[in-house]
Amino acid sequence: MRHGCTARPILGGLLADRVLGRTRTVILGASLMAAGQFFMMTDETFLIAISCLLVGVGCFKGNIASQVGDLYTQDDPRRADGFQIYFLGIQIAVIVAPFVCSSLGEKVDWRLGFGAAGIAMIFGLITYLSGRKNYPPEAVRVVAGHEERPKASTQRLAGHCHPDRAAAAFWRAPPSATSRSSRAI
Repeated sequence: MRHGCTARPILGGLLADRVLGRTRTVILGASLMAAGQFFMMTDETFLIAISCLLVGVGCFKGNIASQVGDLYTQDDPRRADGFQIYFLGIQIAVIVAPFVCSSLGEKVDWRLGFGAAGIAMIFGLITYLSGRKNYPPEAVRVVAGHEERPKASTQRLAGHCHPDRAAAAFWRAPPSATSRSSRAI
């Protein structure tokens, strides 16, 4: 289980780089985390809730940070400020959320604490989507001599239903060294 916590962001990064793209993966992760919070409101859906939360964090965590990094070039002095604002937002949420959710959970009903966390996640997702026009474009990869953007398609995900093709589609060569995504970190 402990190693799975480390592997989930790596798998989320692979999903973003190879299949969906960062923006779609962040949206998927945030949606899964919100759903997980709502599933936590009942005892019967506890395992589904934990699964949604764990997979959602894996999809969300690394991809949102790399999008912040892509907002600025490596030598832009605003880059450090962008990361400070990003981490400040996280720290504010880390301080405020336990007070709000635990107060609702203890004083009103424990389910409302999880519901409040789910609602906050939806507001965060709406905020993310409303600023989407300001995000840098998805990185372009060079595969077999031609440029390609990550895209979700059932054919690509299933690899035409052949295991060798599925593995080949998922484990293609990484983006070229000249792409913006490889310079961002």
